[in-house]
Amino acid sequence: MFQNVKKKWIAAREEKLEAEFSDRLASLQRKYEEQESFVISEINEREESLQRKQRDLEDIIRRTNDKKLELEKKNEELMVQIRLIEAKASPDHVWASAFQAGFSKCWDMMWEFQSEQVTKLREKIRNQAINETLGRLNGNKLP
Repeated sequence: MFQNVKKKWIAAREEKLEAEFSDRLASLQRKYEEQESFVISEINEREESLQRKQRDLEDIIRRTNDKKLELEKKNEELMVQIRLIEAKASPDHVWASAFQAGFSKCWDMMWEFQSEQVTKLREKIRNQAINETLGRLNGNKLP
């Protein structure tokens, strides 16, 4: 019997507490939902802002790269023009360049002839050494 009274008292107490705190629980749930929606909207706004900034940054990078390429082309053109002006303005430079090119071609042409002569000279030295060695082996000294 005491158990029944205890169960009824606990049930009544639970109903009273539930009625008392149900409004507070509902209020807290609403606040939680409001805060959640606020945080979600804040996150979405920041993501959109970051995406906008990312697009702007990519655009700036693309434009910078385009300008860099354009400036490199202009720099190359200016270097060519400066070389042409220097060549026209400095006959010594033109003469030195022409002489260097001519000497290089002459050396290339002479290389084959020189290499043939070096091979012949080696062969002659080799033959002389063989003859001297054979002469010493036979006991005859060749002049």
